[in-house]
Amino acid sequence: MTSNFMLHILILLSAFYLFYVSLQMKASGKIPSSLVNRNIDLEKSKDKEGYINKMFPISLILGFLTLGLGIAAVANDTVLYYPYMDTIAMLGYVAVVIFYGLYSMRCMKRFLLAR
Repeated sequence: MTSNFMLHILILLSAFYLFYVSLQMKASGKIPSSLVNRNIDLEKSKDKEGYINKMFPISLILGFLTLGLGIAAVANDTVLYYPYMDTIAMLGYVAVVIFYGLYSMRCMKRFLLAR
């Protein structure tokens, strides 16, 4: 087992965690503290429902993308062995993380920060 394989397993786990947190957020109507900046007081937030409604579909889409990238990377480690698949999967994962971070910051500013 190489360190790349372990990293790809962590990517798969992050996809499942994103699914779990998204579904939990939508079902309970509560925003998990792991999805927001620690400086945001969720009790004083102005529009929690708006944040949940805006973040839920994006979280699922990016979760599916992360899952696909993780599966492709693990498959490449175990079965396929394409030379550049690892690089493509890692760049894709970095792009997903950056997009999710920027989008969630924008949603936090719009829906959760009191004005």
